[in-house]
Amino acid sequence: MSAIRKWLLAGLLVLVPLGITVWVLDWIVVTLDQTLLILPGSWHPDKLIGFHIPGFGVLLALFIVLLIGALASNFLGKKLVSWWDILLNRIPIVRSIYSSVKQVSDTLFSENGNAFRKALLIQWPREGVWTIGFQTGTPGGDVVNHLPGDYLSVYVPTTPNPTGGYFVMLRREDCIELKMSVDEALTYVISMGVVVPGSAANYKPK
Repeated sequence: MSAIRKWLLAGLLVLVPLGITVWVLDWIVVTLDQTLLILPGSWHPDKLIGFHIPGFGVLLALFIVLLIGALASNFLGKKLVSWWDILLNRIPIVRSIYSSVKQVSDTLFSENGNAFRKALLIQWPREGVWTIGFQTGTPGGDVVNHLPGDYLSVYVPTTPNPTGGYFVMLRREDCIELKMSVDEALTYVISMGVVVPGSAANYKPK
C-alpha cells in the first residue's frame, strides 16, 4: 500500500500540472478561435483547406491587435483614439466603467507603466500574520488629508488566484521591501509558498 500511495502521488504530480496547462491552453485557443466568426464564411480556414486546425483564431487575433496597435501609434491614430476617449467619457454609465478600465489597462500595458512596483512583506489580515503584498503607488486625492504620516497603496493578492485581492493603505514603516522581483513574488503567492523565489530554476519534483 505504501508503494501504491507513492506511485499515485508521483503520477498526480506529473499529470495535474500537465492537465491544467493543457486545459488553460485549450481554453485560450478555443476562445480566440471565435474571432474567425468576423470573417466571411467563404474565408474560413476550415472551408479553404477542408478540415479544422485549431489555432487560426489565435493568429487572427494577434494580427488584429498588431494592426490596431500600428494604427494607434501614428499621429492620425492617436487623434482617433483621443476622440474615441472623449466620446465614451460623455456617455453617463459607460464613462465610469470605461475610464476605470482604461486607467488600469494603461498602467498594466503602458511601456512606462508599472502596476506592481515592489514586493512587500506586510502583516495582514492582523498583526502577527504575514503575507506578501505589492506596492501600487501612494494614496492620492482627499484620502491623503485623512491619513497622517507616510502611507503606501498596497495590493494584497489571494492564493492561488492573484486577480482577486484587497486594496489597503499601510504606513510605510509597517511595510518591509523584499529583495525579490515582482514576478518571483507572484510565483511565490500563486504556488502557495511551494515555489520559493530563487529556487524555481532548480526545482526538481521529488
